[in-house]
Amino acid sequence: MAPGYGPDHAEVARALTGLGQVLLDLGLLEEARQCQQQALAIFERRFGEVDLEAARTLDKLGYVTRELGELDAARRCHMRALDIFRLVFNDDDHPEVAFGELGLVEDARRHHEQALAIFDRFGDRFSVIVRGRIANLPVGD
Repeated sequence: MAPGYGPDHAEVARALTGLGQVLLDLGLLEEARQCQQQALAIFERRFGEVDLEAARTLDKLGYVTRELGELDAARRCHMRALDIFRLVFNDDDHPEVAFGELGLVEDARRHHEQALAIFDRFGDRFSVIVRGRIANLPVGD
């Protein structure tokens, strides 16, 4: 560890988020989740729960959690991230990435109408895919 960087330093948390991304790219999902969780804990201890870096980390944690198939947990992560983005920016203009990830979670949960509403709101390219899924769903799905 570099001099002056204790275990709760923000640079350590940033390094953990980067390592988490590499682990995700390698397909080591559980290890990636652990890195994102550790980073989130550091950011929240250092800066509080309403912090942009915490929100970005929650968004990454939600992505990893979705890849692990834990859709309800992924949704909670993305919703928390959105709440923070809204508080920080005081509007809905900036959290497009978190909304996109939330839309993917809703689609994976087979909540296609909700996913479509999210994607349409931001002109997301995924709205075309979701529209195709809705059109091809059997009655009652």
